[in-house]
Formats: sequence, structure tokens, C-alpha cells
Amino acid sequence: MHSPGIRERAVALYDSGLSARAVTKKLKEDLGTYVSPQTIARWMRQVGRSRPVGRQRYVNLPTRAKQLYSSGMNIAKVAERFHAGKTVAAKRLREMGMEIRPSGSLFGHRLTADRLREMYRQKGMRAQEIAKATGCNAGTVYNWLKKWDIPLKRVRRRGLRVQRND
Repeated sequence: MHSPGIRERAVALYDSGLSARAVTKKLKEDLGTYVSPQTIARWMRQVGRSRPVGRQRYVNLPTRAKQLYSSGMNIAKVAERFHAGKTVAAKRLREMGMEIRPSGSLFGHRLTADRLREMYRQKGMRAQEIAKATGCNAGTVYNWLKKWDIPLKRVRRRGLRVQRND
């Protein structure tokens, strides 16, 4: 049913470390052809390259994954790039000595205490300006100001603006 070229490509992808499901997805993306994971697994058994049942695939991440994560890419994107799950990617990054950022901290590497203090207090930037510069929204900036215990320039109470004397 499938051409020998598709079968050869599937075997090569599987040999590169991809799972049968990942091979199915890759073939669909690259060639526009759907081959079921069961068919991939059967082909691998026929050529003697299938992994024993129950044996998990071990994914090694290259050092480039560590660089990408350090530069601000989240675990989901790193995992996707190297055809691994998020849990496996996080585990391998920890094995490489990386400290994993808490989930939900997409802007934590951009809104560090020092940088936020400099932008908000020293340069006098408004939360909206900081948000635009860092690619988030003003609410996120205010959340990080609170997290880092950086006092607001002005406090709003029940719709009234009250100037703060610092």
C-alpha cells in the first residue's frame, strides 16, 4: 500500500530514536502521508529493529537544548524541538545541571528583580511600557513587582488615586 521510499524513510526515522507515533507524525508533516503507528511497528519488527515490548525509549538531549532553555525557551518548546516529552526534557535538563524554572514563569527570566527595579523605579518606566518592552501584559508586570517586593509608584484604592511618598 505504501511505497518503498516511505517505508525506508520510516525505518530511518525510527532508527534515529523516534517512537512509532513520532514517526507517524513526522511522515505526515514531511510527506503528507499517514502511516499508522501500528504499521510502523510492524515494519520495524519485519526488519528486526523493533525495541522489546515494555522497553522505554531513552532520549538524550544535545547540549544545544541546555543553551535554548537558558536563553528563555520553555521546556515544551525544547521538548518539541528534540522530539521528546516535556517530562523527559525536564529530567534530561536537570541531569545536565540546569535548574528548572517553575511553570508559569514565562517572563521570569525577563522580569528579574534587578531589571524590573531598574526599569520601574530608576528609569521611571510605566508598567505598560515595561510590558511592551518585554512582550507581556501590564498585569504580568504588576504581578512580578509584587513578587519582588518592589513598591508601586502609586497605589489605587477604591477608584481613587493616592500618591505614595517614597
